[in-house]
Amino acid sequence: MKHCTNVLRAMHFALRITICVLVVSVMLSGCATLSQLTGEAEREREERQRLEDVCRDFESQNAQLRNEIHHLKLGLAKSGEKESALSAEIHRLRGQKAELETKLLSCRQHQKKLEEQLTENDVRLAELIDIRKGKWAEREKIKSEFSSGLRRFGGCKVECRGEAVAVVLQNVLTLTSGKVKTRKSSLPLLRELAALLKKHPECEFVIEGHTDDIPTKRTYPSNWELSTARALAILHYLEREGIASEKMSAVGCGEYMPRASNTTSDGRRANRRVEVLVVKKKG
Repeated sequence: MKHCTNVLRAMHFALRITICVLVVSVMLSGCATLSQLTGEAEREREERQRLEDVCRDFESQNAQLRNEIHHLKLGLAKSGEKESALSAEIHRLRGQKAELETKLLSCRQHQKKLEEQLTENDVRLAELIDIRKGKWAEREKIKSEFSSGLRRFGGCKVECRGEAVAVVLQNVLTLTSGKVKTRKSSLPLLRELAALLKKHPECEFVIEGHTDDIPTKRTYPSNWELSTARALAILHYLEREGIASEKMSAVGCGEYMPRASNTTSDGRRANRRVEVLVVKKKG
């Protein structure tokens, strides 16, 4: 705007100089007429108007350019803000990536430890399976041995109980004068049982006494005492046959581990029994 004003002032000054020159020329020449002067002045006014229009166009274009520059500066500022936000987001994502990589490394290390532990467990499991197979094979061997040795005697059964072999004795005891005693008819069976037990010094022997659910009315106050007396009767007999006392234990189970229903006489007879468990020593 200031530039255009200076241009107009220069034009006014030039116009005045031109008019003065024309006047002097007319006066000197004496040839110019008033109409000629008027025409010249009109042309100068038109030129002045044209120049003013050009200046206004320049001013309009200048204002438009300044407005565009302002908008460009605003856009540039916004772009800078976006760039800062993007930089911050990139920094955050890089930090998150580093954190995830650390966690991934930790997970891989933990996975490796678990795989090593799993391998160890598989080896241990295989060892335990082999041990169990060995124990079961040994148990089956003992069961077969006892079954063959006691087969000719009546009143006994040989069964497997987990890792133990159970010799179930029925009708080998009698209750005489308030005392549990071995039947004479069962002595050959018990002697053979003792002989078989002596062949297995690596084993321990648990002797369990059992009753039916009918309360005792004689010497023993309950079936607990009666079942314990049955177990002890067999234990003492085996002691006399040479089985070491420290290898044996007696347990009274009362009426609480029946083999059959106590609602029938056959079931109660089956429940009145002594069981000798042959158990391999641990360790």
